[in-house]
Amino acid sequence: MFAKRMICFCSLVIAILLVFSEETIPALNLVDLQIDHQQVTQIEVFEKEGVLFVNHMTFSQSLESRALPVVYSQAFSYGISDYWNNTFSLVVPGYQYAIENGVVTKLEAPAFVTQEKMLTPLSYLCSFFNASYAYDGKTLAISLHPSEQPEIPQTIRQFIAELEKSDFIVTRGNMAQANPLDLFAARFTPDCNGNNAGNPYVLIQIPPHPEQTFANKLPFTYRLDDNEAIVIVGRTPPACEFFSYRSYLLNRFSYETLSRNKIFASLGDTLNIAHIQQAFNNPDPYQQPIMIISTANQPTNEMIRNAAKRSGIPNETIFTDIIPESIVNMGIQPNDDEFLFLHRTTHFMDETAMQSFLNNPGYYIFRITPAKDINELFFPIPELTIRGTGETEMAYTTAMERLQREIINRFPDYSPTVFYSSTWLTEGYEAIQKRLNVMGESRDALYTRTDDFLLGEDDFLVVFGVNHHASGKALYSNFSIYGSQYCNGQGGISNHQYAQTALDYLPNEPLAGDFYVWLVSRKPVAGFDNVLILPSTSIPYGIPLERRAFIGFRSYLEPGNTVGPLTSEIMVDRVILFSK
Repeated sequence: MFAKRMICFCSLVIAILLVFSEETIPALNLVDLQIDHQQVTQIEVFEKEGVLFVNHMTFSQSLESRALPVVYSQAFSYGISDYWNNTFSLVVPGYQYAIENGVVTKLEAPAFVTQEKMLTPLSYLCSFFNASYAYDGKTLAISLHPSEQPEIPQTIRQFIAELEKSDFIVTRGNMAQANPLDLFAARFTPDCNGNNAGNPYVLIQIPPHPEQTFANKLPFTYRLDDNEAIVIVGRTPPACEFFSYRSYLLNRFSYETLSRNKIFASLGDTLNIAHIQQAFNNPDPYQQPIMIISTANQPTNEMIRNAAKRSGIPNETIFTDIIPESIVNMGIQPNDDEFLFLHRTTHFMDETAMQSFLNNPGYYIFRITPAKDINELFFPIPELTIRGTGETEMAYTTAMERLQREIINRFPDYSPTVFYSSTWLTEGYEAIQKRLNVMGESRDALYTRTDDFLLGEDDFLVVFGVNHHASGKALYSNFSIYGSQYCNGQGGISNHQYAQTALDYLPNEPLAGDFYVWLVSRKPVAGFDNVLILPSTSIPYGIPLERRAFIGFRSYLEPGNTVGPLTSEIMVDRVILFSK
């Protein structure tokens, strides 16, 4: 009896699966694909609710794009990346958004996988490839609309030629702005990287190694073989308060969990505005010619430098971003490390110049791959710059305590809770050892934060402390409020805004000009203009009422040094939560 019941049960399950599979597996239409009136191949097409989907891989390869599956095991389990005419794309099945040359772009409908093929909305592919289409049910006719490419300067063309003479394969990338909140909202990243709210991030995009058979997880990430290099050629940004360049270890494969761990740790000191000023012996480091070679191998570095010199690029404008080979896993296999190269900028002096730079940073980006063996002589790990000068802000102690009392006395109808900030992000080398996610920290800055709290609808925060720029301990400093779970930053209030805001609280105090006071609230606070309004909207563009938050602080570049200050040498910033 039991056996008969099991047979009946199994038969029912099989019947249900067959019906389900017939309903869920779409019938693909195989049609002729024409490109600029030339028959190329046949392609699978599927139409649903007015959206036309096509076989992504067939379409891309027909246009001579280097399309690769973003996989570590199962085909198409993570999507398809395109590398075409110096532009980059990523589409992931089930995602409502794609990344189109750095910008998160909404799709007509999510891509999907069926019969081991990934079907992507044709409208998106035509946008990426700058094309239009006509479809009659039997033929898909694609018309390309080539855009005019700016001419590469003669010096850069000569540099490429010199590299190729030296048996290097040269492939070209680009540099694009990336918005951490948009990338998280579109599900491409697991958090918002503790974004420095209100400040832009610019990343390089580079094709995979010529022999790599799969794409990296994001267009901004890359693997690098032992003897390869990434080269950045161009000019430093327009006038701004701070800029820097640095390669990062983004993620690493774990043999314990058989998955990749996000680390996002810096690989040493940055090449920053202070280094450029010192190297050029020029207080004006803006719009200056620069070349950066990011590599682990000394012979590769020297060969690229020699090619640059033969091309007329001055040696004094060439810098090396050293990758410490002994602490990373270089290579182009699935279990090797993924890297990222980050170009930070902040507080541009001119809004128009900033927008022009962000729209087109103007750098030429190259992946340099040896076509034949090169001797391996890896760089030793460079010494890290020592933080600290011995000078502290402890002389502000009495005034700081008085300021705290004055703030609390201003709001007698509220209950105050005081939060002291402490070290937030561990430095890169320690993070790599411990496999900690440090969200793109930089030795240029000191990062501190408060403990978590809930900010109710009728609550407010007072953020206060020493203005570390005014005290001479930082080139610039700021704070943002973050959602605790995903580190999505809101605000970005800097010393440019909060300077001189404590004068009313510290009358007759000579040091009052070196302090600041700023409020954070869900709504305006009567009688106060210096209030950061925190949206209660959904993450990442706000922090809902029921979600915990914290205040994070940054202090960039101690004057007279090329790194951020020490925690023990500053008066740590404080926050008071006022609630009823």
